[in-house]
Amino acid sequence: MTDALTSMVLVFAATFGPLIVGSFLGVLLSGRVPKAIIAAAGLGILVWLFIDLMEDADVLDLAQGLEGGWTQVALVGGFVLALFILVEADRGFLSREALPFSVALLATVSLGLHSAGEAIEMGNGFATIGLNEMLGTPAVAFLLHKAVEGFMLSSFIIMGASPPSLKNATLMSFIIGVMATIAAPLGYYSILASTYVLAVASGANVYMMLRLAPQAFSADTRTKVVLAFCIGFLMIYFAALLHS
Repeated sequence: MTDALTSMVLVFAATFGPLIVGSFLGVLLSGRVPKAIIAAAGLGILVWLFIDLMEDADVLDLAQGLEGGWTQVALVGGFVLALFILVEADRGFLSREALPFSVALLATVSLGLHSAGEAIEMGNGFATIGLNEMLGTPAVAFLLHKAVEGFMLSSFIIMGASPPSLKNATLMSFIIGVMATIAAPLGYYSILASTYVLAVASGANVYMMLRLAPQAFSADTRTKVVLAFCIGFLMIYFAALLHS
């Protein structure tokens, strides 16, 4: 068993560290790679993350059929509510124009919800099995997973109206790290099941996919866009293979 404070520090480090590496990589590549190609790779990553999130959210309790009760209502409601709130908060939703930084911040909150769900699971792991049992291949897979997420997040910076900024990448990664750190005690003390947060994160993930798609498919060469999409999808798929 790892103490609560240490677990929170570890969650922040394991979230913020790889996120900033991945987001920095995306920003630095933006000067050499067409922006729409990076956005297409980010979209491929988001599609896999949606599959992953839905699985972790018990597919919104689908297996229960019509007998899921209030748990099912909460999961489905969280999904729909998150998507609705984010779309309503984004006045330029589905626009092909350069993304304002406010959209990057909405994407940050969306990915932060995903990370919060993971942090709840990590917090529970620290409380029950301890740090040593969580190291090894699963830990490496998680770090790669977060680095790829950081690369995806950089798409929202790169497609922005302002020049890509490492400062913004740092800020966004930090916000997500803080969200994860705050959520960790919820799992450590078994206050909230991660399933509910991940259901909300699933809806937020759909928002990110819909927001990034017009940017990705604005490229002139569809073959390159599809190839970039597949590369992004396979990047996160490879990280998942290490965890399986």
